[in-house]
Amino acid sequence: FCEHVFEKNGFATANNQFTWGGMENQTLTILAPNYWSENVVAHEFGHQWFGDLVSPGTWADIWLNEGFATYCEALWKEYTTGYTSYKSAITSNASSYISGNPGWPIYNPAWAITTPDQNTLFNTAITYYKGACVLHMLRYTLNDTTMFFNVLRNYTKDTVNFKFKNSVTADFITKVNSVTGQDLTWFFNQWVYQPNHPVYANTYNWSGSGSNWTVKFMAKQTQSNPAFFKMPLEIKVAFVGGTDTTIRVMNDANNQLFTFSFTKQPNALTFDPNANIVLKQGTTLMGVEAVSNEVPSIFSLKQNYPNPFNPLTNINFDIPKQSFVKITVFDNLGREVRELVNADYAAGSYTVGFDASSLSSGIYFYRIQAGSFVETKSMI
Repeated sequence: FCEHVFEKNGFATANNQFTWGGMENQTLTILAPNYWSENVVAHEFGHQWFGDLVSPGTWADIWLNEGFATYCEALWKEYTTGYTSYKSAITSNASSYISGNPGWPIYNPAWAITTPDQNTLFNTAITYYKGACVLHMLRYTLNDTTMFFNVLRNYTKDTVNFKFKNSVTADFITKVNSVTGQDLTWFFNQWVYQPNHPVYANTYNWSGSGSNWTVKFMAKQTQSNPAFFKMPLEIKVAFVGGTDTTIRVMNDANNQLFTFSFTKQPNALTFDPNANIVLKQGTTLMGVEAVSNEVPSIFSLKQNYPNPFNPLTNINFDIPKQSFVKITVFDNLGREVRELVNADYAAGSYTVGFDASSLSSGIYFYRIQAGSFVETKSMI
């Protein structure tokens, strides 16, 4: 940020009547006698910039204090022990937000008029943890660490608009857009002005042979409020032989299909491999894909390929008429270990992927039920 601008700064522990972790002031930070730590010191010192140098314009903008100071805790770890430590702190913040999310947005315009109770205003999951995670995801979205810190530096050094003055959320967004040369209003609209987070139900498949392979990735979100979060996505594809590549795409619509072509055979796909979209839940699984427009003449369940496999394989099946299809995997004791398909399908030929990476090696059985048709096969 800009240099520390106040004439001095001190830290002092209070007596046991002070029950909070710490409280920032321009010249003296107060610490609780039995509750402060290095994180608290970093947090309160971060307030010298975010809170004391640039103060929030209303109570609705309190995240510009607390979310930023919480992010400063992670930054302190990054600059003292490395990025892994920083990321661990951010991931911990995200986990605490997910488990404690009360379901309201970071910014509530009504708070600028009527101050809510302190447990709402200073809700740790929203004001502190989600606020910090939003800054991390802004850094990820920019895909340029230098640019990200230029934003914060320009924000704190701006003597015309912010330094020794007040800031509201809309002002900060305007500064972000100005410094980056991008319109990132969409980012703040969903992460700050709206509640909750995306719940992904992504699917993928691949097909091909020799030096001609196609990977299809379907980005899908299932939450209802809001129904969609636009974000850049990273997709890591690993290949037979041990190499891999990471692709970055912009997911700007729900149920969006991305298709990639490769000259090597894929054997694994990982969504968000570096876990940078820290505020999310859900799954990414090999999914069902139609492989032919021709209507088959009979029901059939094909032998999985490859077989034996480790850990991924594909199962093909034919449906001659519209049917409700269920495909289930069992271990050699007859216990159900995975449900791969459970939906209604039009007539056609389909393939479904099976990822057994969480299962022990051995013999398994997969069974299809489609109307009155039932068939079981084994795989290794």
